[in-house]
Amino acid sequence: MPPRHTLRRALAAATALSVTVFGLVLSTPAMAAECESSIDAFTASPADAITVATGGSATTVIDVAVTDCVETHPGITVEAVNVATGIGTAVTTAPVAAPGTYQGAIAWSDAQAGAYKLALSVSGHHSDGSRSLLTTSLDYTVTVDPPEPEVTPPSAPRNLAVSNTTRTGGKVSWQAPAETGGAEITGYRIITPAGEDTVAASVRSYTVTGLEPGQAYTIKVQAQSVEGDGPTASVTLKTKPAPPSAPRSLKVSSLTRTSGQVSWTTPSKTGGATITGYQIIKPGTDVTVKATVCSYTVTKLKPGTAYTIRVRAKNAEGFGPAASVTLKTKPLTKPSAPRSLKVSKLTRTSGKVSWTAPAGNGGTKITGYRIVKPGKDVSVKAKARSYTVTKLKAGTVYTIKVQAKNAKGYGPAAAIKFKTKPPAPPKPKHYPNCAALQKVYPHGVGRSGAQDSASDPVTNFYVSTKLYNANNGPRNAETGEYDLDRDNDGVACEKK
Repeated sequence: MPPRHTLRRALAAATALSVTVFGLVLSTPAMAAECESSIDAFTASPADAITVATGGSATTVIDVAVTDCVETHPGITVEAVNVATGIGTAVTTAPVAAPGTYQGAIAWSDAQAGAYKLALSVSGHHSDGSRSLLTTSLDYTVTVDPPEPEVTPPSAPRNLAVSNTTRTGGKVSWQAPAETGGAEITGYRIITPAGEDTVAASVRSYTVTGLEPGQAYTIKVQAQSVEGDGPTASVTLKTKPAPPSAPRSLKVSSLTRTSGQVSWTTPSKTGGATITGYQIIKPGTDVTVKATVCSYTVTKLKPGTAYTIRVRAKNAEGFGPAASVTLKTKPLTKPSAPRSLKVSKLTRTSGKVSWTAPAGNGGTKITGYRIVKPGKDVSVKAKARSYTVTKLKAGTVYTIKVQAKNAKGYGPAAAIKFKTKPPAPPKPKHYPNCAALQKVYPHGVGRSGAQDSASDPVTNFYVSTKLYNANNGPRNAETGEYDLDRDNDGVACEKK
């Protein structure tokens, strides 16, 4: 408690920066004439010192108790003076419930840290016009705490770099962020096209896998703390190129007995390099075609045989895997029928049959022809294009067939019909006279049924130098005479 002070006539100047007033002004009872004014109490709460946060505020409560002997109500003023700068803040107090007690408050807002004097002035007016002033002070210390550091997510990792690249990945390394944000780094998140992963705070590299060859990827890394994830830092990782993937959609078309066409579409993956061509792996010598070609006809194959044809694409890194397809050539068949059958040089006993080769040889060469005819069939060589059929009967219709043959056998026949020339009339039999004829034919010769022997009919004959036709009588005789058929019945040299 400050010491009691004797009433003085004085007035101290005060510099007010901010003032807070509490309570209501109350009247003070009149004092006896012999009363001596004094400061009975002067305290601060908190006592001696206060701590104020930077940018914040705090309050020191001032309590004053006085013995007041003046006629006019005194003015109670407290000034907080910074010892170093001399700048003061006036605090006006006001009476509180008990007589002679006053209270005020110092609001420390944007205060400057340091030592302060809390100076108390008690002033009053006497009836004679004089003025009284009592003063005292307290030493007081104001401490300003530094602001609480703002805690934020860390800044981005630094100096991202790529090394040890392969066809499917690479190693990404980094350095810790320049700013932690006020909190400890707890780890790092790595963001890749294949997904995300997290590593410990002590880790400074990560191996990225699962990428495609010859492609550029953006890899991101961000630091983590309890305040959250910081911004990402990124780096480009370009994988090494690789051979292309296999060609797609292999198909076979245009099949023959010795060839077939294989077609394909481009690979789904180029390996990160331009495709420069395709290799066709086939029986015999493999073949390479340009990158713009997507089909190839495989030749010199065997009929009815299955082949595995493989195709692979190529780029600067080499050949990729092959795609395959089965190519089965058409099988051999029997040849088709010979064409354009014709008959020429007909006689009474023969005819010449000619033809041309079949339209289809069945996939293999013609080895010969078979002529199907009366009697025994005949085979001829492949180069033959005709055959003369003999030993036929005059005036008879025949069907002759011709078949071609290859390694699979005879094919279907082509047929042609022809008729041999009619037989020549029989040579007339010569008899010197009727007596000679009658020795052979006692009853003479004549029309059918009238001749003497049905087993040996005589239709044309000579008697001496005259030709007769017994069936037709003397009408067909060369001489037109009737002397051998005297009774004109159509029977010559008959007995009378």
